[in-house]
Amino acid sequence: MALELSRASTKRAFHCELNAVDLRLASTRLHRSRMIEPERAALGNRLIVVSGDGHAAGPLETYRPYLESKYHAALDALLGEELEYKERIAGPAHPKPEAAAVFDDRGAMADGGEAGSYDIAVRLRQMDAEGCASKIVHSGTQAAPPLWYGVANRKHPAELRWAGVRAYHRWLADFMAASGGRLVGVAEPGPCHDIAA
Repeated sequence: MALELSRASTKRAFHCELNAVDLRLASTRLHRSRMIEPERAALGNRLIVVSGDGHAAGPLETYRPYLESKYHAALDALLGEELEYKERIAGPAHPKPEAAAVFDDRGAMADGGEAGSYDIAVRLRQMDAEGCASKIVHSGTQAAPPLWYGVANRKHPAELRWAGVRAYHRWLADFMAASGGRLVGVAEPGPCHDIAA
């Protein structure tokens, strides 16, 4: 069931996340970086906006089955970096209950919150509650650091960064497949060996 929007509210709704089963994006025209009303024949009076700022990533241990076994010892060593990351990045991302009460009126954080970045059941439940049809997901969350390849990581050899990118892409492919087509992942480019090339 899609949220009906009047023409007057269309401008305000650009960042709004709406729910619909059928995303006829091919019939939607974009003009000057803003959404134009979809063709009425395809969508009636409904406006569907897809969230372009979702994120998906799991705790580091999530990637072990997707990582070549020769890198498992390096993953064990990276687990210490995960604790440091959580203190530095995730700590500030968890507001005090009185602050959360101001913006978390649906109880999304209390209902699993950031687990939606790696638990597909939580993610889809949150998307349904938000009325969100689809999300474009990027790597990285406050839940855990990237697998050696991110700017939040300490410096790691290119071989490890590539192994991390491959494992993340394998995991992301499974995560997206479990969404029934509602999640679209953005690939990580991996390490740049020769910036001049």
